Amino acid sequence: MTGPRGQRPPGPMRDSGDSPSGAPTRMILWLAFVVAVVIYGVVGFMVAGEGYGGAGSAAIPGWLFPVVGLFLAVASLLLPSFLSGRELPSGGAPVGGADIVTWAMDESVAIVGLVTKFLGVDADYFPLYLAASAVLLVIHRPKS
Repeated sequence: MTGPRGQRPPGPMRDSGDSPSGAPTRMILWLAFVVAVVIYGVVGFMVAGEGYGGAGSAAIPGWLFPVVGLFLAVASLLLPSFLSGRELPSGGAPVGGADIVTWAMDESVAIVGLVTKFLGVDADYFPLYLAASAVLLVIHRPKS
């Protein structure tokens, strides 16, 4: 499908996040993910980290959280190359779905750290989860 001058129109069938008109929107969305990680950090440091002692926290092995965090971090690094060349629906927005999925994966590492803090499982490592999430977001920041 082409537009009036033979160009493909932006919309759900095109990832137009690389266009110059999408640059401010991409930056705003990326900053929203960065702010979310900062908020997770503030909330996490406000929590005592002693755990709630519920039956659910005892049933979760402590080694699971670092494994999940590491998996999400590696997946976040591999995701852009996996999604390159694929068109994801963007709902007509000037940002591609691949960007949003990648940034969500970056943010998910901080969420795993926040869960560990709430449950009191390896709560001392919470800053590492936050730092890893922040580094991933910096790696995947908009280039334009």
